[in-house]
Amino acid sequence: MNRKTCASVIENIGVPHPLITIDRALTTLLIQGGLLWIFIQLPFAAGAFRIDDPYHLKAAEHLQTSPGDPYGFYINWNGTPEWAFRTYASPPLLPAWLALWSTVFPRNEISLHLAMLPFSVAALIGLGLLARSYKVDCGIAMALLACSPAFFLTSQVLMPDIVMLCLFLLAVAGARLYQSNGRASALAVACIAAFCCPLAKYNGVVVVPVLMCLALVRERRVGIIGVAMAPVLSLVLWGGFTWAKYGAVHFLAMSAYQRNPAMGTHPAVITVGILAATGIGVLPLSLLGFFSRSQNRPPFLKEALGLTLVTSVWFAVKIGYGIASVLLFALSVSLSVYVIGLAIVIGWQSLRRFEWSLMPLVAWIVAGFGFQYGLMFAATRYLLFLAPPVILLVLKLSAPVARQAALVVALAANLFFTVLLAVGDLEAASVYRNTARGEIRSRLENEKGRFYFVGHWGFQYYAEKIGGAVIDKLNPPILSAGDLIVIAKTPWPEKLDPPVVPGLDVETSTLAVKSLWPVRTVSCAGGINFYGNAISGCVRPTFLPFGFSSEPLETFLMYRMRERHLDRQSWVPKLKRDTRRNPN
Repeated sequence: MNRKTCASVIENIGVPHPLITIDRALTTLLIQGGLLWIFIQLPFAAGAFRIDDPYHLKAAEHLQTSPGDPYGFYINWNGTPEWAFRTYASPPLLPAWLALWSTVFPRNEISLHLAMLPFSVAALIGLGLLARSYKVDCGIAMALLACSPAFFLTSQVLMPDIVMLCLFLLAVAGARLYQSNGRASALAVACIAAFCCPLAKYNGVVVVPVLMCLALVRERRVGIIGVAMAPVLSLVLWGGFTWAKYGAVHFLAMSAYQRNPAMGTHPAVITVGILAATGIGVLPLSLLGFFSRSQNRPPFLKEALGLTLVTSVWFAVKIGYGIASVLLFALSVSLSVYVIGLAIVIGWQSLRRFEWSLMPLVAWIVAGFGFQYGLMFAATRYLLFLAPPVILLVLKLSAPVARQAALVVALAANLFFTVLLAVGDLEAASVYRNTARGEIRSRLENEKGRFYFVGHWGFQYYAEKIGGAVIDKLNPPILSAGDLIVIAKTPWPEKLDPPVVPGLDVETSTLAVKSLWPVRTVSCAGGINFYGNAISGCVRPTFLPFGFSSEPLETFLMYRMRERHLDRQSWVPKLKRDTRRNPN
């Protein structure tokens, strides 16, 4: 690495310039970017609920009737009804917002997805303001974030990740603006956003070391420290409330739950999951062009990337990935290793020179990666909040773009692929809604009988909407003739064996929902799961955030209970048959 180049880059960054303001041109850019984002997202508003959405919807529904008791309900999410305080890992900010929204607007897919749209718009605006404070192109930074698969897809679900990212960005951007111009409005926005950030999702506590690194600069240090303490205060108050209400501090209970050996994952698996999810899932692929123009390359970069490529290819082949998945896995892990190496180099150089301007971004990346080791598994949406600091750091250290037309083409191509990915995810989510409203409902209408099911994700929401009851594995239902059991094979919990009931036969059928759309976010064959590292019944870990597959989107096992009819081989004398129950 060229030390003179590194030194010149860091020295040119400097502290926030006192003349940094939100001028008319920046305001216009932010408004245009927000409107364009809304235009892109609107076609996805009618999409089905998916993955963990039903859990958050259940919490929101409960809050509408019991606002002072956010965890006072039970839900069968892991195979048997459990108290939400023990299984619902999130604080109540998102359910509270959905509950408030539902008191004014309809409670359906379009309405609730529109309820989430302001958070992604605010996140883009927050990144634009933050990019301006670091003297990088705001439009490019916002476009890169919009092209991130993690950001694009997470903006379409009813989960707290996008809310936390929005508050995180507003807290840091507000603190930077206050540090540069001393405006009370910027300080107020930063304090409120920082206070609410961990109440959206607990990994929002990573904002504390980021803000503390901002306080290393002398300008308005007391105010910045006050902003950094706001998340701590919110966790203390929230912990006190849950301790008084439920007898335990919720975030400590969740920490213990996720560290439970029976629930946790080996650190090596977490590491692989983080690296695979970040490189191509969190980071936009068009960021590769900026990597090549970086003025500050980590030492031994070629050697490290070469070793990473060989190792990751060997590992992906060993666990049974196909050729396309092997290549995507190697690319993703290599990009993640490059980012981590870059952050370590910049952090070390900054510490040696006592130059703190880039330390908040370094702390953001390092602490964000580190926090994942307290979770049960890695998921692309969990790592979403690493996209902004990586984008800003890479843009800051890259040479100016020589050809704007080439950049526009690269960003457009990246956005087009991300839209294709979102369409695939939308189609996968629609399977549960369409199957419940179509095939399953028609079977229920044609024959009398109760409807039971297994498999959460979006399937749980739509199955319950048509009168289904999720099976409690510890207290299974007493089945009768005509009852229908439907098992979705992909979602957790694990599928059940065909029921065995004395006196009843089981009529078994299978429904495989196929698709010609090759881009997937969930596929056992491709080792793909945007939302986690495992699929029920899959023989290989699903580390990749996306990939290509032709397997069915979902396979449903359907069991219809029938009266047992005796054939000639099972005939017994009439008198004897009349004096005993139906034979098995």
